[in-house]
Amino acid sequence: MEKITLTQVSIKDKTSSAGKPYKAMGLKCKEYGENWLSGFANKGNENWKAGMEVAVEVTKTEKDGKTYINFKSNPSAGGTAPSSSLEVMDALKQIYAVVTEIRNNQIRTAGEVATKEYDEEF
Repeated sequence: MEKITLTQVSIKDKTSSAGKPYKAMGLKCKEYGENWLSGFANKGNENWKAGMEVAVEVTKTEKDGKTYINFKSNPSAGGTAPSSSLEVMDALKQIYAVVTEIRNNQIRTAGEVATKEYDEEF
């Protein structure tokens, strides 16, 4: 896998010669300049935007004297690179802080209820 920084993203609905619909995806990135990388859109990459750093598998092929640059991304992982993972980690830390605060409030509240019940019984 290779990390690339996106400068343009294009997704187009197409139909195969067999009549099946698919989404073609074109990427421009800093690493390949003005060359388009061609591939397929999927659940893992359909929300990619310019400026994102993503991980893709890049292959070059020659056909009829032209060079084509293709890419594949991991549909389940989204092909995201560490910058996105750091964003996820930050979000998880924020969620953990909120959950911890809720848990502490519940324990404190449960303690207050238990004290009231204890006081009322005696």
